Amino acid sequence: MKTLEMEDFLQYKYLSGLNCSPDGRTAAWLVRTADLEKNGYNAALWIQSGDEQKCLAFHIGAGGFCWEDETHLLYHEALAENKNNGSTRLNRVDVVTGEASEAFILPFAASEIAVLDEERLLALSLIDAGEPDAYRMSEEERNAAALRAEKEKDFQVIDELPYRFNGRGYINKRRNALFTVDRSSGTAKRISGALQDVNSYAVMDGKLYYCAETFQTKMLYRQDIFCYDPALDTTRCLYDGGAYQIEYLMPFQGALIFAGGTQERYGYNENPMFYRVDTADGTVTLFSDNPDSLHPAVASDCRLGRTRLSQVCGDQIYYLATRETSVCLMRMDAEGNRTEVIGDEGSVDDFAVCPEMGGILVVGMYDNRLQELYAFDCNGQKRRQISDFNTEILEGKYVASCERIRFPFADYELDGWVLCPADYDPEKTYPAILDIHGGPKMTYGETFYHEMQVWANRGYFVFYCNPVGSDGRGNDFVDMRGKYGTVDYDSLMCFTDTVLARYPQIDPNRLAVTGGSYGGYMTNWMITHTNRFACAASQRSITNWLSFYGTSDLGYNFNTDQMAATPFDGPEQMWNASPLKYAANAKTPTLFIHSDEDYRCPLGEGLQLYTALVDHGVPARMCIFKGENHELSRSGRPRGRLRRLQEITAWIEHYTKSEQKGE
Repeated sequence: MKTLEMEDFLQYKYLSGLNCSPDGRTAAWLVRTADLEKNGYNAALWIQSGDEQKCLAFHIGAGGFCWEDETHLLYHEALAENKNNGSTRLNRVDVVTGEASEAFILPFAASEIAVLDEERLLALSLIDAGEPDAYRMSEEERNAAALRAEKEKDFQVIDELPYRFNGRGYINKRRNALFTVDRSSGTAKRISGALQDVNSYAVMDGKLYYCAETFQTKMLYRQDIFCYDPALDTTRCLYDGGAYQIEYLMPFQGALIFAGGTQERYGYNENPMFYRVDTADGTVTLFSDNPDSLHPAVASDCRLGRTRLSQVCGDQIYYLATRETSVCLMRMDAEGNRTEVIGDEGSVDDFAVCPEMGGILVVGMYDNRLQELYAFDCNGQKRRQISDFNTEILEGKYVASCERIRFPFADYELDGWVLCPADYDPEKTYPAILDIHGGPKMTYGETFYHEMQVWANRGYFVFYCNPVGSDGRGNDFVDMRGKYGTVDYDSLMCFTDTVLARYPQIDPNRLAVTGGSYGGYMTNWMITHTNRFACAASQRSITNWLSFYGTSDLGYNFNTDQMAATPFDGPEQMWNASPLKYAANAKTPTLFIHSDEDYRCPLGEGLQLYTALVDHGVPARMCIFKGENHELSRSGRPRGRLRRLQEITAWIEHYTKSEQKGE
């Protein structure tokens, strides 16, 4: 059997953007692949009509696409950054002939395109609130603006929170804005306010409804709802209560439905519920007291691209929910009653309800395999794999089975898994790696994980679980406010003990631990609270909740919520939960992986604990990835992703392989 190699992810195909034509007879999606030479990703546009699948365009660098009508797609791609904060080319493709042509160029960098009506498109783009109509500038004005920007390039002024955001850089006075675009001429018009940050929109009865927060100093993550009437070219505020963090908005049965929450019960990580908005008077009422997580939270390092979270089809709402260890497709009727439609073990990564094509199409990760396209009937039954994008790359290679372990902890039965090493011989002993997920509101399931499979192929047991605080088990289970480093740590240690007892082939002196984000925090907590691991690899981590408050893009709200304290009224509580406080206890050789543009868990977090370990004589190494951010392991540039895995693997092998242990 062939070995799965680190570099194999360069051949994986990543599917996203699944969407059906207006008549429901043709489906389209994007397929992305890594390009090591250009250190980026290429995108191809695929369609399926009947039983035929074909690629319409290769190497399009597409940011996304929308259906213009039954037979034409519009895909958009960013042009080089220029003096007007970028521009976007829209290309029109005939799905019958495959012929493509340029439609027009937008004078801004669009992140999303949709159809508003027969005359207009919608576009979402970042704007500078100081120059919200820069897209209207003449060539002379653009040149002048470019000169001003050149003179200011060495300075960054901030006067609001958040002032930077992971993956987007400095965002001070930058807002997501909505534009209408004339479908024949390409003429654009901004319709959201200069200081409004738009996060969701829906079209119903010829009108545009959108959610936005207007702020000047501090974003509270609470949106109002607005209605734009293109016929009258007027906007009115439909709901201005600002009580809800709105995840997404949908038109349904003559009203609006949004998924959102007040976070009054369980704080930052509270699962959203569904609310109904009367479009006449803006009254908001509870529509469905949803208990589930509405985010696709089953972890994997083999996805790229956007995921559809909901779709209205007839008198039903379809939406994704994480339940236990799977991402499921749910259905909700006009009374708010919820039914699980697709609950197969695995993950619905994207979906499109297409009755005219026989049911439901899904981009899924099932049977511990990479993404493929699947077809279900209208009731979510009779799953059929209808694509083979990733079949060949795994053919003949060792893919370890996910062996589930249910283990008791406190009042819970928790889920964990073990991957056995390639060529496993129960008469031999092996090193092992504990891998901890991020979040902590994430979850592991039986989905393909490249890094773990690579380690299993290199002779490791790999084990991982969903400790207390993981997603998919309701609000009470996920509520970790003021509990970090307590029940989560204890449940992970309980799982480790369970695995060692179940698999005596694991050498307890050759254990490694790794994890990223919250998993990095917990790795840091472990090396400062136990010496049972031979080595550790801490990735994009938190070490000091006090410094995290003022430097993370969400430090001022996530941090204080999860710590149930602030640096001003509970500094001791925050410091007590900080691994840095206990650095003098550490003996474990530790590798730190961090990106210099990670604004979620900023670089300084890793540097603090790295410095403390070296200062106390503990072997440590720090790898800083320039130009990368918090998403390095999942959507970072290919060379960085490969180097990261090489660094972690080499570090762990140095300290855990029998012939090297103790060196």
